[in-house]
Amino acid sequence: MPSLCGKGEKPVIAVVDWATVATKNEHHISKEVFERAGYTAIVTEPEAMAYRDGGLYVEDLKIDIIYKRVLCTELIHKLGMETDIVRAVRDRAVFMTNSFSAKPLAKKASLAMLSDEHNAHLFTADELDAIHAHIPWTRRVSDRKTEYGGEQIDLLSWVSANRDKLVIKPNDEYGGSGVIIGWETDQERWDSAIAHSMTTPHVVQERVQTIQRDFPMMIDGRLDISKRYVDADPYVYYGERVEGCLTRLSGSALLNVTAGTGSVVPMFVIDPIES
Repeated sequence: MPSLCGKGEKPVIAVVDWATVATKNEHHISKEVFERAGYTAIVTEPEAMAYRDGGLYVEDLKIDIIYKRVLCTELIHKLGMETDIVRAVRDRAVFMTNSFSAKPLAKKASLAMLSDEHNAHLFTADELDAIHAHIPWTRRVSDRKTEYGGEQIDLLSWVSANRDKLVIKPNDEYGGSGVIIGWETDQERWDSAIAHSMTTPHVVQERVQTIQRDFPMMIDGRLDISKRYVDADPYVYYGERVEGCLTRLSGSALLNVTAGTGSVVPMFVIDPIES
C-alpha cells in the first residue's frame, strides 16, 4: 500500500460502520490483517469521527484511509450532507476506498439501463453481445411499453401475468431487503409489489437459472445432506485474472447472508485446471 501521508509514514486506516451492523466481526478481521502488515488500524463509528484542523480524527488519531466504510446512503440519511466524513472526503483530507462516485454501481437500475432496448444506441455491437450474454432482462418498473423476446409488451400487465419467471427488487437496497420472488409469491402479494414499485424505484428482472447441489451440514449433531442453491462470485481484475471467489449456499432462492437465508462458505479447487 503506498504512503498517503506525504512524509513516508504508513497511513492510518479506519474501518468505519455503525456499531450495530451484523458484519462487525468482519471489520475486526480486516483490522487485524492491516495490523499484521504493520499498519495502525481501528474499527470505529461515523459519529466518532471529527473533521478539524484539516484532518479527520478519532479522538487524537488522524485517519488517512477509510476502508470498508458505512453505506453512503445510510450515512447521508442519518447524518446529513455536511457530516464530518463527507466534508473530509470532499476536501481530500482523507482517502476513502469505494468513494461516493461508486454508488451508481450499487443501484439495481444500472442493470436496467444496460438491458433496456432504448439504450442500445449507446453501445457497440460487441458491448451489446456482452450485455445480452451476462445481464438478465431487467427493466425499471413503470407504466410503459418495452420489449421482451423481440416482442413489444405493456410492462405492468405483462409483469403481473408472468410472476413465475420474474423478481422485483428495490433500486437502492441491500442484503436481500425488499426482494419479491415471483414464483414463491401469490398473485395478490405480487400485484401489491408492482403497485408499491410505482411509488418507490424498483426494477423487475427475469429469473436466471440457478444451480443446486447436495451439500453436507451438521444439524443438531447429525449429518444432513440436502440440496442448496449455489452462488459463486469470482473476483476478476481487469478481465484478465481471477484471485479468489465469494461462494454462498442457501436453502432459499434468495441467496443472501444478511437476509438470513444463506451462508458464506470456503471454496477449494480440488483439481487444478490444465492449460
